[in-house]
Amino acid sequence: MAVEQSTGKRAAFIDDKTQGAEKTGSTQRIDGQTWTRYEGDHYDALVLEGTEGATTVVTGTASLGELTKMAEALRTE
Repeated sequence: MAVEQSTGKRAAFIDDKTQGAEKTGSTQRIDGQTWTRYEGDHYDALVLEGTEGATTVVTGTASLGELTKMAEALRTE
């Protein structure tokens, strides 16, 4: 499992870090923020793209529950 963050171009960053996973159209609220689910052949991911300036990707071969726990553990300062 990995947590990646970038201020670069969103679409290219998400595609790279999720190894081509596709947006599912499903979202979930984690700590008041909307994360989008991505599913792929190699990795699944939760992507926080609604924040100004940065995109955060929690990705890996872990289950959705484990990805969610990792996203819940993240904090901003």
